[in-house]
Amino acid sequence: MIPLGQTRAYAKGEPLTTGGPEEAVHIVLGGCVSQQRSHFGTSILRFRGTGQVLEEQRLLDPGAPGPATTCLSETVTLGFAPDVLWKVLTRHVVIERKLLLSLETRNRTDERIYSTFKRPALARVSTLLHHLGATVGVRDQGRYGGVRIEGPSQYNLTEALQLGQSTVEQALGELREKEVIHNRYRAIVVRDMAALAAIARR
Repeated sequence: MIPLGQTRAYAKGEPLTTGGPEEAVHIVLGGCVSQQRSHFGTSILRFRGTGQVLEEQRLLDPGAPGPATTCLSETVTLGFAPDVLWKVLTRHVVIERKLLLSLETRNRTDERIYSTFKRPALARVSTLLHHLGATVGVRDQGRYGGVRIEGPSQYNLTEALQLGQSTVEQALGELREKEVIHNRYRAIVVRDMAALAAIARR
């Protein structure tokens, strides 16, 4: 599939479509992006990482508007013209099924991370950080090791979970006290993914 697409590197803060293939459907090869929509005055923000599909609505309607997508870190995507990708999907059922499965998995993951409003804030923040560590995290080279999450800011976490800033700050503070995470410049380092997962399940 790669010869049919176009790889493109984006800088942090760059909108996804700037300078890329027109009307492209993207697969994230590396990095972290945010996708933002607004409904009835409420902002809805989601994070996407390696292996996830962006702008899939263009397969059905190439001119259909999608969410505002911004690269939160240096990001590389593989972009396909919708008609080219559509031909691939119709000729290769296995690829088509994998795409549909990835979209269904993304929907279920979004529900588990972003829509469980009745759960404790600490569990919700931990669930999101564990997901980010697994999807966009890279091995940290610091003295404690762990997984470094670059890109999403504390404000981004607050907006994505629709929690108050002080609530997110308190949850992050508790995780630091438990030595599950620590902060680095423009990054959060998860020192213990297993402990974070255990807190997320509470």
